[in-house]
Amino acid sequence: MNQEFQELYNNLNPAQRKAVDTIEGPVMVVAGPGTGKTQILAVRILNILQKTDARPQDILCITYTDAGASEMRQRLIKFLGPEAYRINIYTFHGLCSEVISENYDYFNKGELQPLSELEKVQIIQELYDELPNENILKKFKPINDYTRSSLPRFFEFMKKEGFEVDTLIKEAKAAHKDIPLRDDMVYKVSKKGLYEKGDPKTKDINKLQNKLEKIIAAAQCYEHYQRKLAERKRYDFADMILWVIALFKDDPDILAEYQERFLYVLTDEFQDTSGAQKQLLIQLVSYWESPNLFVVGDEDQSIYRFQGANLQNIKELEGQFKQYLTKVVLENNYRSSQPILDLAAQFINQNEDRQVADFTLESCGMEVKDLLAKPKLVEYLNSYHEVIHIGEQVRELLKNGISPKEIAIIYPKHSISNDFITYFRHYNTPINAKRTYNVLDEPLVNKLITILEYVALESQDPFSGELELFKLLHFDFFAISPLEIAELSSTISKSKNKDKSRVRWRSYLQEQLEGRKKDLFAEQDLTPVLQVYTDTERWIKQAHNYTLPQLLEKIANNSGILSWAMNSEDSNWNMQVLHSFFDFVKEENAKNPKLTIQDLVRTIELMEANNITLPMSKIEFSDEGLNLVTAHSSKGLEFEYVFLVQCQADHWESKKSGTPFSIHELYSEVKDPKEAKVAELRRLFYVAMTRAKKELNVSYVAQKLNGASFKPSQFVEELVAINKVERVEVQVEPEKLTPFVNLLFKEKEGNNK
Repeated sequence: MNQEFQELYNNLNPAQRKAVDTIEGPVMVVAGPGTGKTQILAVRILNILQKTDARPQDILCITYTDAGASEMRQRLIKFLGPEAYRINIYTFHGLCSEVISENYDYFNKGELQPLSELEKVQIIQELYDELPNENILKKFKPINDYTRSSLPRFFEFMKKEGFEVDTLIKEAKAAHKDIPLRDDMVYKVSKKGLYEKGDPKTKDINKLQNKLEKIIAAAQCYEHYQRKLAERKRYDFADMILWVIALFKDDPDILAEYQERFLYVLTDEFQDTSGAQKQLLIQLVSYWESPNLFVVGDEDQSIYRFQGANLQNIKELEGQFKQYLTKVVLENNYRSSQPILDLAAQFINQNEDRQVADFTLESCGMEVKDLLAKPKLVEYLNSYHEVIHIGEQVRELLKNGISPKEIAIIYPKHSISNDFITYFRHYNTPINAKRTYNVLDEPLVNKLITILEYVALESQDPFSGELELFKLLHFDFFAISPLEIAELSSTISKSKNKDKSRVRWRSYLQEQLEGRKKDLFAEQDLTPVLQVYTDTERWIKQAHNYTLPQLLEKIANNSGILSWAMNSEDSNWNMQVLHSFFDFVKEENAKNPKLTIQDLVRTIELMEANNITLPMSKIEFSDEGLNLVTAHSSKGLEFEYVFLVQCQADHWESKKSGTPFSIHELYSEVKDPKEAKVAELRRLFYVAMTRAKKELNVSYVAQKLNGASFKPSQFVEELVAINKVERVEVQVEPEKLTPFVNLLFKEKEGNNK
């Protein structure tokens, strides 16, 4: 290890070396993009093992993701071999899971199961129904989608920030009382006939106080919500950290055991930690006045506020250990060319109150430091023009020998990738892309749900599911011609019973079946329509005699759905979809063994009404593939050529804030909640920009496909204003557009089969 470590150490720049060599005491590293922060974490761990008596098991390294933990472990294995497995490398949740398992008797959480999104909706509905009508969250109104989604988000926010209910309510009441006294709540000038100088801004005061009253009312519901989780024997993942914090608070001896175990604590991506995560970290090092705590982060890359990330953590940690803290700023960038770094720096410097003001990066990578290509900004007429023109540029790069894996198309949301995927598939370009689908929206599952709806209706209320029966007769795996169904429908509609009443479909088909039996027809000789009728009648009977998973299995096998899926063109995907739906039904049945088919149908309806998905990812991967990623997913990645696409206001500024119930009003440092949201989105845009090594191309479209106008993102206009980036308009020739549009129609037609 010594020789290999020394080579790695010698390649560090002075700032990196200072971060690695300052072994004792608290160290904070401000690491901009491409400055080698992951490398210095690994080298620092190796340096601790080289220069101290510490053993691998004395070191705790906390990463933000499981992938980050795995990557760190692999880096260390190269130098330490199997000893690397002795180093404690966890995410915060992984660490808490370990603590809980090691103190099982204390927690006694064995019977608890994770809370699903569906159960969350059901609990919130119960909680809301139990509120008095005069409660500000209710005010005599039925629950709406906003309340149903924002209340659990608020509770999750409380958990992630480690808020105590009483403390939060106390702070909210104090803020409520102070609002009328605030300088900005008084008119500075008079306006004739409306108000005088010095008059209170009554409307604004009432609006802010109303928000705080909602915060108070929501906080008062928190304990009730937690009791309901306990009654159902459920927990969410944010609870795990709170359990461990409570353990360490209640039992100093147990805390001392972990403090003695972890002599050196390192944390990556500190800017993305929540209040509760920071609280846990402080507990672990609180024994020492000057702890061996090493944190790495960059507030300019804090893009997970919607997941509870708290930028205030950086300032608070800096203040807490100010007397002993060593602060290191890494400014040497080994990823991007200087023109890209200059533009990115000018762009992010518009965010105020940053850890390091006017932060700049110097290009030092051997392959990029002398490159002078300026970032490009392109306006396309619409998304078709954008896909075709960027596609042509990518293909040209590939012809010139650029590896596909060094090219990335980055976008603000997953759906944008669809047309790009279609384009590159057509040209047989290998791609790396991840798309998330809702299993409940997949056509095959939709058809299965329709059958379940029919069986549920008919097994409970005979003759109530005729519309569903008409629908399911058209399903392709039953192989019934539409003309035959139309003729059958016409015949039934004209038929009358002896008492002149309307003939029901089930009754008519039963008569037809009995008539054929009299003619000695075997069951295998039944027409497709009568075969479907026979099968559905069997399923209606089985609904009362089988468990729900058993019934679903019978339907899938006997209907031909399973056989059809296995023999379809996209059989692998269709089978994954079916398995995912089957697993969902099994999980629901495990939670409630008495679950009926009617219960399942109501559950699915509830999920659809509340936009609760049954997510499933479809991943296309190639070792040498072109990368299509969202801006959030691009963090931590780097590519020689980056195309940042669809930079319209609708895709950026309109992105929803992840902070419910306007909690900003409680923070004095947040002067303008709207600007705080813009600052967060600006950081996300900055992260996407700084993935580029050699060339950065930013683009947006001027029109929707229907001709309506799009506005470019505020961030596009900022790039033009701060760096005089030249804006180029590009339109693709009509002879290139038509084949691409035809290609899209073929793709959609294939997806709908």
